[in-house]
Amino acid sequence: MAMDRMLAAGFLFTVACNSHDGSGEDDVIHDTDSLVGTSLVLTPTAVIDDDHTTVVYVTWSTPEAMSGWVEFGLDGALDKKSPAVTASDHGHQMLGLKAGRAYTWRAVVDDGGELVASEPQTLDIPPVPPEFPTFELITIDPSADMTNAFVSVAGAAAPGAGSEDPDALFYVGFLDADGDFVWYHALPQGRGTSALDISLDRQSVWWLEVDNFREEVDGTIIRMALDGTILSETFASSAHHAAVELSGGRFAHLGRRFVPYEDKTLMIDRVLIETEGDPTGAQTLEVYDYYSDWWGDDVAYFWLPFGDGLGSLYGYDNVVDLTHSNSIAWIESEDALYPFVRIMDTLLRIDIGAASLDWEMSGLYSDFTLPSGDPVYESATKSNLWSWGHYSQIWPGGLTMFDNGSNYDPHVSSIIEVAYDEMDMTAHEVFRYYDPDGGFTNSLGDVWKLESGHYLASWMSLSKLTEVTPAGELIWEVDPQNETAVRRIRPVTDLYTFTPLAASLP
Repeated sequence: MAMDRMLAAGFLFTVACNSHDGSGEDDVIHDTDSLVGTSLVLTPTAVIDDDHTTVVYVTWSTPEAMSGWVEFGLDGALDKKSPAVTASDHGHQMLGLKAGRAYTWRAVVDDGGELVASEPQTLDIPPVPPEFPTFELITIDPSADMTNAFVSVAGAAAPGAGSEDPDALFYVGFLDADGDFVWYHALPQGRGTSALDISLDRQSVWWLEVDNFREEVDGTIIRMALDGTILSETFASSAHHAAVELSGGRFAHLGRRFVPYEDKTLMIDRVLIETEGDPTGAQTLEVYDYYSDWWGDDVAYFWLPFGDGLGSLYGYDNVVDLTHSNSIAWIESEDALYPFVRIMDTLLRIDIGAASLDWEMSGLYSDFTLPSGDPVYESATKSNLWSWGHYSQIWPGGLTMFDNGSNYDPHVSSIIEVAYDEMDMTAHEVFRYYDPDGGFTNSLGDVWKLESGHYLASWMSLSKLTEVTPAGELIWEVDPQNETAVRRIRPVTDLYTFTPLAASLP
């Protein structure tokens, strides 16, 4: 929903295109003119965003520029506040509001060292739409220095949790530590995504949106402000699974290539870069093609038996998914991309400037060994780092991986941290936490290491989000209800700044 900001009659108003009553304007919830303190009178107005009902706009004016903010909270408390802004026409957002709860709020200004506030008022935040999932808080232990404040989530809501189900609702949003939605957005019917990500400038969110029915091969990268304004739409050629924002108005993402082979169509990945705002893909840059650049057009590089065909996809018949890259990350200081090739259990380092492959970690042709000199990978069933995992986070010398464990015997999923040394070309596990119930999920899952050293994870079809300490102590668990699964996550400390908990890694 596009939002416009305008000045009128000395106030900063927020006007939306749609409303609860169909009148073309948002419903005004409160308009108070109460005062605490001096002769200065505040007349704040609170407006609930029509499509993103956990976002509230509070506006008022003062005779001259003053520092002002909004205080708000649950159960009569005023323990949260918006960032202070100096202005005469004040416009503030209340963020982090729980859907379906009542909040007390008031406007506050600093009038020459004396605080002036409007009388507290009550505001009812509408619940999430009934088709959205719910989350149940199972475990929380703040005494264990729990550092998870908000978590971005992306998933499909039941009924129809499968990506190809015509009734599937895909959503993106933020949960707080209680498992309550504090921001949410529904994707169009038939469109899905794996992750909601935070922009590099911490001013917006974005996601890679694709066709759930696997007919349209191209995707779109959507950038959105929390007020619902779509800031950009970027064509993503043959896109799937994962993307990452780069500096300079660019996105890198995984793309598909289809190669005829005997009676089959081999689906093999490549790494592409898009220019933000390009609607057609005219500026798409191919950085690395697995088939031609990595394999030298020789299918023999793929050392595993061909899996079963997937049938007809994207207009091709008898499609065989050979690489299934599912993750990609970027280290800014190196300007290097790190795509993960799931079926081959291989992490690649690709230098963007040179468009070259620097090394492979794990897989049959791994450039890394264990510190002992033993191989990190001997076969699909004998891998010493991970087995068919998914990941989102890497830093110089380390990474986290959700290890699905698809080729282990028995199948058990876990979250791990791996340290690697590019001088010695060694890699080894430094942390592993198995699902305590011996659970297994073959698809997706995600894990982030937080500044505290804790690990925040989504367990996909095991239907839980967890935070565990380096000692393996479970201190937080939230469970999606009604067969809903969360795909990938991003930790966030503050919705006002979007500063990720993992911004400062070792």
